[in-house]
Amino acid sequence: MKSNHRLLIRKIRREWIDFAAFALIIGVGVGFFAVVQSIVISYDNRSEAYYAEQKLPDLIVDVNAPDVNAPDDHAYGKTKANPDVEAIVRRMTIDSALIERDAKLRVLIADDPQAANIPYVLESDDTVSDGCYILKRNADALSLSVGDTISFNYGSQPVSVPIRAICTIPEYVYLAQDINIPIANSDEFCVILMSAETAQKYVDIQYDQWLILKHPDADANALSDEIKTALGDRCRRVVMQDNILSYVFFQDDLAQFSSFSVIFPVVFFFVGAVVLFVLLRRDVARERRQIGVKKALGLSDAASMRFYLEYAALACAVGCLLAIFLSVTIGNRALGIFAEMFEIPHLELGFFPGVWAIGIAAAFIVSLSAALSGASAILKIRPAEAMREETPAGGRRLLLERMRFFWNFLSLNTRYSLKSLLRSKGRFFTSIVGVSGSALLLVFAFGFNDSIEHVTSGYYENLIRYDARIEISPMLLSDESEIERIRGVAEYEKVLMAPVILTNQETGVEKELKAVISDEEVSMLNVKTVAGDSVDPGDGIVMPEYTATRMGLKIGDSVLLKTFDSAYEQSFRITDLSDQNTDFCVFLRYESITDMFQNNAKICNTLLLNYTEEDVLSKIEDCKSVTSVTTKEESIGALSNLLDTIDLMVSILLLFAVALGITVLFSVNTMSILSRRYEFSTLKVLGYSTGSILLVFLKESILQTVISIPVGFFLGVQALQLIKGDFSTDSFRLVIQVSALSFVYAFLAVCAMTGIMFLYTKRAVGKYDLVEILKRKE
Repeated sequence: MKSNHRLLIRKIRREWIDFAAFALIIGVGVGFFAVVQSIVISYDNRSEAYYAEQKLPDLIVDVNAPDVNAPDDHAYGKTKANPDVEAIVRRMTIDSALIERDAKLRVLIADDPQAANIPYVLESDDTVSDGCYILKRNADALSLSVGDTISFNYGSQPVSVPIRAICTIPEYVYLAQDINIPIANSDEFCVILMSAETAQKYVDIQYDQWLILKHPDADANALSDEIKTALGDRCRRVVMQDNILSYVFFQDDLAQFSSFSVIFPVVFFFVGAVVLFVLLRRDVARERRQIGVKKALGLSDAASMRFYLEYAALACAVGCLLAIFLSVTIGNRALGIFAEMFEIPHLELGFFPGVWAIGIAAAFIVSLSAALSGASAILKIRPAEAMREETPAGGRRLLLERMRFFWNFLSLNTRYSLKSLLRSKGRFFTSIVGVSGSALLLVFAFGFNDSIEHVTSGYYENLIRYDARIEISPMLLSDESEIERIRGVAEYEKVLMAPVILTNQETGVEKELKAVISDEEVSMLNVKTVAGDSVDPGDGIVMPEYTATRMGLKIGDSVLLKTFDSAYEQSFRITDLSDQNTDFCVFLRYESITDMFQNNAKICNTLLLNYTEEDVLSKIEDCKSVTSVTTKEESIGALSNLLDTIDLMVSILLLFAVALGITVLFSVNTMSILSRRYEFSTLKVLGYSTGSILLVFLKESILQTVISIPVGFFLGVQALQLIKGDFSTDSFRLVIQVSALSFVYAFLAVCAMTGIMFLYTKRAVGKYDLVEILKRKE
């Protein structure tokens, strides 16, 4: 073994704590990046294969029943014969509720279940005939198994169907209910599937959807136009694969995971680089005489620096091995946590050499760069000068020293703390970076949680002033609904709500939104303009500012509005922009769309109401004209479900923020204790008590914390602002809101970590052997 390598091993044994601390920081950074990126790629690859194998529809067409159920239906036959269509499945959708369970039910009845949106069977019983398939997440949440019975009402008749199999389907990777409840709870919304052959024994089949698979080379937009032409006014809407709610949310979450996989390593690598830089600067200064002797014996500067580069490379290599160990031990567990949110079968964490290569290469670049910079002081060492003790650097007077009235007021202990703190700029800077990095991640995590709460609870609390939103069969605005006569309905407003497509006519950019059409201001939707005024579209349209920006539109521009069935199409001038974060909608007046209805009739289909008696909702649901009931709590809960993955990532952020803070503070404190053992021992000999020495150290830690926390808080807020665009989607805008309480929590967490390190320092200083330390100066 070469002497250089023996010296390297000896150095690592002597300074194993510093070596291990740096390796841990690098290992966590590399491991987190590689594991999360591997999860993202594994999900992406498996999901794409799953979508292809189980044939996720390329288009879902909502059609008007019952005409399309006719065997000789011209539009269906024409579409089926279209050379661009690979397969077409007719489907009937029934929205009902489970009998004796407080859960809504969606029944999907397909004429050819094995042609598109094919169920992936996880458990089945072939002895059960004429049964249904139920989604696994619903079976687990409702404690149902194969052989149990699902009961629901079809019209006024109860229907009981045995469960034949438990499955997953590509259309419901997320349990997306509708635009009002994008992601429902598994125990509140259930989906079952039946073949038409089975279902016709229980219900009168009237297909209201087509699931279409196109040939790989076919253009989906052109095919959509052909289908709309063939169906005419019977086409209610065509949903492209990229706009299927579950598919959209899944892709959004993958993008957010990918963003998080970069945020962590950047912070960890930066802090690790600073720790290594200061550590090597200290070692070069401490080993000055040894380096001078080697130079006098003919060792070149390059060879001297190579020793420290090898030290950094070895520490980085150990960190990377630790990252691999962490990926093996916790990778599949982390995947299992995320797998509870997405229902994709047979998902396994893959190994991706390219991902690991990027992470390991970044770690080595950071480590070697920091080592090269930290060891650069070797170039300035001259052998002759290194043979004698280095002349201590002259102390500079602090600004506070020049303020005599203040400086003289301070105790000797406090003056010593201030002078000592600023004497070692490297140690001081490292402590600032470490504590600031931890404070950054804490504010980032708490701020993320606050921002989510602002949209879910705070935003909805201010926006929604109704208890329930009731969708009814279209009726004249002037007519009285049976709902209005129900006892307990306190107040209500009638509006027309309809999904529409907005198009920037210059760029062709399209967005799907909900239109709210009324005679006057909708007071139960407390939407304000960007200026804080009430929404008044006049003869134009009021758009959400967020949506308008994404579409490249502004006040005064024109936007094309059309219904999903293309039966109505009109250009409107944008008269104002609204301030909305989610549940985006545009506002219009009846007067501006009178040509949408025959005889200028004003049609409404939604009641926003408040009620005073708890049994009102059950009475409303029994009304024949009611098609859907959504409470305020359900709206908030749906958005919370949509953001569950972000909540999980916030928890991980908090965990790693604390881990980073403790690791860095531990490393810096250990370096400080080792480098100041002679100094503290000398103070003891001069009569300083252990308590006085610890008080010096405590005052230094407090001052470092006081400086670091504002820096970390500022950087944390800036980091949130920097990434908010990555976590905003077409249906959700992340608005950064960090509460005062979150700053308090972050402050207390940093103080707690500092306190833990002080206790460690107290224990280390208490074990000093004065004679041993003073015999030889480190």
